[in-house]
Amino acid sequence: MEKHHTNGNGVNGAEDPSLIQYESSLYKFKDERDAIQKKTFTKWVNKHLKKANKELRDLFVDLRDGHNLISLLEVLSGETLPREKGSMRFHMLQNVQIALDFLRYRKIKLVNIRAEDIVDGNPKLILGLIWTIILHFQNPGCISGVNVTVVSTTLAA
Repeated sequence: MEKHHTNGNGVNGAEDPSLIQYESSLYKFKDERDAIQKKTFTKWVNKHLKKANKELRDLFVDLRDGHNLISLLEVLSGETLPREKGSMRFHMLQNVQIALDFLRYRKIKLVNIRAEDIVDGNPKLILGLIWTIILHFQNPGCISGVNVTVVSTTLAA
């Protein structure tokens, strides 16, 4: 015997037009948010990569070989990092791993971000990685050119 769940007015929840419209709007919002993040993060990365005479066209593609990621970290940290010169997947994985290891060495916490994720162009994890880098290397009190005022309050007991 098959059970059908209704939304209270006798309409099957899977066919409820308002639910379908809500889910559609939610996905559209997430897509728009991701597009805005991608554009904003690309601008931030390019602002710094300019110092190394490099530029990204597509954040999700141009970080895959690890070279731009290493260059970004070199510009931000003032340090020189090693890199693999080849263009095979192995070299790409090595370069991204060098970047991730450098971040971990700098005590920057990376949650569930693996070299494979970046080389494979995983949008969510690339955005997460860049956001983590921004938070660590951006001037304190300033994110994306917008000054952030930190208000400290003391609660009286």
